[in-house]
Order: sequence, then C-alpha cells, then structure tokens
Amino acid sequence: MATLMTWLAATTVLGTGIAQEPSVTWRGEDHSIAELREEAADAAMVADRWATFVSETGYRLVLSDERRVLLVLSPTYAPKPKKEHREVGVMLDLVHRTREAFDRFSGPVEKKGPPAVILCVKTDDFPVLLEHLGQMDSRASDWVRAMGDRVAGFVMSQPLVGAWIQDPAGVDEWNPHNELVHRVAQVLTRKEAPNLPEWLQVGLAWHVEDAVQRSIYCFPHRAGFVTSGSHTDWGLWLANHFKPSRRKSQKMPPALQIEEFAHWAPRREAEFDCDKAYLAFGVARYLATQHPTKMPDLWWRMTSAIEKNSKIWITDHEWRTDPEYQLPLEEQLQMLEAVEPGLLEKATKYFRKRRANRVSMK
Repeated sequence: MATLMTWLAATTVLGTGIAQEPSVTWRGEDHSIAELREEAADAAMVADRWATFVSETGYRLVLSDERRVLLVLSPTYAPKPKKEHREVGVMLDLVHRTREAFDRFSGPVEKKGPPAVILCVKTDDFPVLLEHLGQMDSRASDWVRAMGDRVAGFVMSQPLVGAWIQDPAGVDEWNPHNELVHRVAQVLTRKEAPNLPEWLQVGLAWHVEDAVQRSIYCFPHRAGFVTSGSHTDWGLWLANHFKPSRRKSQKMPPALQIEEFAHWAPRREAEFDCDKAYLAFGVARYLATQHPTKMPDLWWRMTSAIEKNSKIWITDHEWRTDPEYQLPLEEQLQMLEAVEPGLLEKATKYFRKRRANRVSMK
C-alpha cells in the first residue's frame, strides 16, 4: 500500500522542492509513469498529460483496477500513514459498480484503450484545472472561455474528462458519491459515443446513478434549490404522469410523444425542466433495460448523424462544428423506431406498470 511518505517522495524531492514525475496508484501500489508504461501504455499516456497539473497542485493519480478510469484526486485524499485513505477505496468500488451497470447496456463495446479521466477538485483549484484543459486541447479552450467559470462540474468528450467540485458553496442537497457515479457513467458513454442528444447522454447517466446509488443527486446545468423529494422515485412520477386519466385531462395523447423530451438540452436552457428530466431518464432506462444489445447501434447512428450534420464548411477543406446543432426530432424518432417499432408506446406501458422504478443490479 502507498504511504504518505511514498506520496510525498513521488511528488517532491524532499528538502529541495524540485518537482518530480508523479506516481500513479494502481491496485494498491504506487508506480511511476515510466513503470506504468510497461503494463498499461494507454493509461501511462493519459497520466502523463496530467502530470503537470498534479505536480502544481499536489493532487494524486489513482487508476481503477481494470484501467478504464483514472481518478485525479485533491490532497484531501492523500494516503494516511501506512494505509490508503479510506474514501479512495470507496471511490474505486463505486467506479467498479458503475462500470458493471454501464456494461449491462453498452454491448460489445471497446473495453480497452486510454482511460477516461475523472477529477475531484477543490474550489480554489478549479481555475488551475480550467487553464490546464485550455492548454491541453484547443476545443476545450473554446469551452473554457465561453462558460468554464460558470459551472461547478462538467463532462467533456474531447478531451475525455469529467469533474466535480468537492467543496461547493451553498449546496445542501448534494452527494459526492452520486457525483462520481454520474460523471463516470457519462464519460464511459462518451468514450463509445462522443456525440449523442443531450437527453440521452444525461438520461443514461441518471439511469446508472439511480441503479447504483438508489438515488439521484447529480443535476448537470441545474441551478437553485433542489428539494429533498427530487432524489428518488422518478419511476413513480412516470407511472403517475402516464395514467390514462391524467393524460386525458391534460389533453395529451395517451402515449409519450417525441416532442415531449427529445429536443431537451439543459445546457442551453435558462431554467431546468424537471418534467423533461424525468422523461429523459425514463426513455433512457427503457432503452438500457429492455434493449441493451441494441444500444451500440443506436449510439453509432446518432453520433454519426450529429458529427456529419453539425459540420459547417468554411472552405472546401476546412470546417468547424456547430455546437448548437440538434438532431431533428423526426430523425431521432426513426432511430428509436429502428430499435423497436412503436417504442414510445411500449415505453409508456413500461412506465404505467411502474417498471421504471425497479431496476436490479444482479
């Protein structure tokens, strides 16, 4: 096991203050990045990209056992004398359980390759993180300039990074373990499908978060008060919302319509729409539990269409991406119908039977 002295020695030459290459904790032992290259070259490559940030901030690198997630943790999670910090073990277990829940619907996707990065960041270090991201990738730099200082956590596809602030100010209804599960679920999905409609991307993460934690506390792009009743029983909300009598009284068609949820993009909206969040969660859960083997094909269709149609050609050889592009509703419906004819009608029956509130991890 790593010791506090081992960690200090790995980050600083004692007595000189000269920064050294940080170590990576993997399977309970510390490895230099050079040593890691011998067994896990992809993981070493990603760790090397974060070496400067880690050296400057005193953070540490912890690689999950199966090498699919690299945790970048603040000094709060430094090892205790002669033993690992207890919370690190909890985090690694949550990463493992999140990966298991994700793999249930991800199909035969690529399990190898570079790990996704998840950061647990102190508020004071957030600007340093944003600066590092901007230096790492020009596309991240554009995002940082646009909105980086206005969020308390994020998930990006390029580079493949998720982060949350461990000490947010003025937050009562908050759970760091849920933050970890949700953002790991998102980066695992983005690794396989970098571009998906926002409702599906966040809906799948909520499905995993609820399956692993039996609650939902991570609300990307939501500001303001969150009630204690917002964290559980989303499936029951769906059952009540789709009662035939209620739909009739609201002058709505009996079955769920694509217009009710598929245009929802919370990062673009001034206010968080809870009803659309429940619907995104419900459809994502239906897909993940009833058609898990068809998810990779759906991801491929959606990602391919978004990548193709979001390009704005500047010249015959140059193009840029339109970040506001949304896949048309009729195309989304066609893709869902390819998964299962009448999918929205069948999902509605699934909701009414309260099946969205019962998901087993076994």
